[in-house]
Amino acid sequence: SGDVEILYANDRAAEIFGHESGAGMVGLDVRSLMPPDVSRLHQGHVGEYMNRTHANNESDLAAAIGTGRIMGSWRNLKGVRRDGSAVDIQGNVTDIKGDDERYFMAIFRDRTEEVARDNELQDALEDACASRQAAEKAAMEAEQARAEAERGLRKQDDLSNQVSLLLNNMTTFRSRIRPESNDTIRGFAKRHWYGLTGLVVAMMTALVLT
Repeated sequence: SGDVEILYANDRAAEIFGHESGAGMVGLDVRSLMPPDVSRLHQGHVGEYMNRTHANNESDLAAAIGTGRIMGSWRNLKGVRRDGSAVDIQGNVTDIKGDDERYFMAIFRDRTEEVARDNELQDALEDACASRQAAEKAAMEAEQARAEAERGLRKQDDLSNQVSLLLNNMTTFRSRIRPESNDTIRGFAKRHWYGLTGLVVAMMTALVLT
């Protein structure tokens, strides 16, 4: 039928699954130790296994054990304690077949501390990866800021050179104006002088803002 009833459990098994003693687990359906999604399929798996190994044929028995989920090999599993909480375990099940009786012996190992260490290691690896990505991003932003600063300095140098050139031109222009020049020439010179002065002021303002 695929029904499996617990006939014996030691106190260590009771501790893993949250029972007071091994004797207190006797008579329980083994599916009570499994998560719902596993227990729903367990009876069918056991029934299929029993049918395949019903004949006392060594090759059929070996083939069935080889295809079993935890038959004859260690597997990481989720168990269920008496209070309904989950527990990480490792299990191995052996089939004991006699002339008239059929038994399964299961050995379980508590993996709670091991899983906790694995989770801590995974968290540490994720933190290290995040720190590396943050450092790479900061380095890229610093490089972009350096390049932007260099562009700003080049612009500032260009403006400074242009202002110096204009000042030199204005000085040369004023030195060429003779006092005895007529009013037309003097007015023309003043207009150019004011225009150049305004241009210099504008460029100096841009330089300061830059």
